Amino acid sequence: MARFVILDELQVVVRVPADMPAAQLRMVRRTLADKRWFQRLRRGVQAAFRTESALALCRVNLTR
Repeated sequence: MARFVILDELQVVVRVPADMPAAQLRMVRRTLADKRWFQRLRRGVQAAFRTESALALCRVNLTR
């Protein structure tokens, strides 16, 4: 029997200005692809869940 079931899924959308210069756009993409940045995002989301007692027993998984 499954120990956890999916209750909800959240989506993050990153938007940039349509006229953003190519060099700056590359920097944004490089940042979003950076493993350390993604780890910081994951830790931040997990920390936000820990601060709410109603969410304390929930498991959170971030994927790309």
